[in-house]
Amino acid sequence: ELKFYLPASRSLWLAKSSSEWRDLYHSSQSLSSIPTFMDAMQEHEILHELSSKVDIHLTAISLLHGFWGQIWSLLESKKFYPASKSTHRLALHTSHTELYRDLTSFSMHLPSLTRNSPEALLISELLQMILHVHPEDLQRFAGKFGEDEERKASESFAQWSKTKEARIAIWHAGQVFRAAGRLMPAQNRGFNAIALYYASLTLWVYGLMVSITSPTVPATPRNMQLFSSSISVPSSGQAHVVLNESETNKSGIFFTSNMGIPVISVASGDVEGGKKFVELTQTNKILEITRNIYRSNFPVLEEPLPPLVENLGNLLRDLRSLPASRVSRAPSENLE
Repeated sequence: ELKFYLPASRSLWLAKSSSEWRDLYHSSQSLSSIPTFMDAMQEHEILHELSSKVDIHLTAISLLHGFWGQIWSLLESKKFYPASKSTHRLALHTSHTELYRDLTSFSMHLPSLTRNSPEALLISELLQMILHVHPEDLQRFAGKFGEDEERKASESFAQWSKTKEARIAIWHAGQVFRAAGRLMPAQNRGFNAIALYYASLTLWVYGLMVSITSPTVPATPRNMQLFSSSISVPSSGQAHVVLNESETNKSGIFFTSNMGIPVISVASGDVEGGKKFVELTQTNKILEITRNIYRSNFPVLEEPLPPLVENLGNLLRDLRSLPASRVSRAPSENLE
């Protein structure tokens, strides 16, 4: 399939008659001159030169999905080589770095290739997020595989939450939120809805882990309340890093040095066009924001949500009663 030629231009597919199709075909270059998917994956820049001959939007989406096989293979390979296998882990780390660089490089071309399509952005950010947090581990922590697996996942995530890898993961999760908020009405279903669900789990897990492992958080009753109301002004003196907005210098500093408080920006009902910020430690608020994104994408409130979207929303709602049990299973030595 990687040797297939790229799909012909949209105008050919939408031609209203055989004569119109013939004229369009002869006015463009012959099919043999169109590159293959493999060519496009190895040299993304050629797509900009093919806008009149190739369905660029479909090609970009297809190439994005083409990264999934590589990502999944890498994630599965990590299961076989523990940290003690330094040589193998080094090879995996190199593969991870190269794959993330390739995906990031391709994602930079997406706005121009897809006319700033929110769907393409959502897929791209999801894949970059998954490179830094395994969706299977998220499901394990959420209780899909039983209590023993929950406990193991909790221990793993307690360490993960302190790493640069975690900070990159939550950044891309926030960008999934951003893209999901831009989808056309009724588009937040199927794959898109599942992508938002995994992004929400990523932010939820990180918020829970940081709440109990961060040595910078005073052990006061107020800070130990995972469900306290959101605040828009940092109480610690650190700047907010808004995960669902454009990247800034603050976000770059956050990646490298963990300076800043990661937040999700939501519309404020108090002032028109105003915003408020929800810290990730407000875990129930993060889950509520996700459910609101689902609901707002289907503006006819009298109509029920699609079954899959409704079920995902219910899963997130049920998680609101579980953080206390999840937190109690995480390592607690850092609370001293």
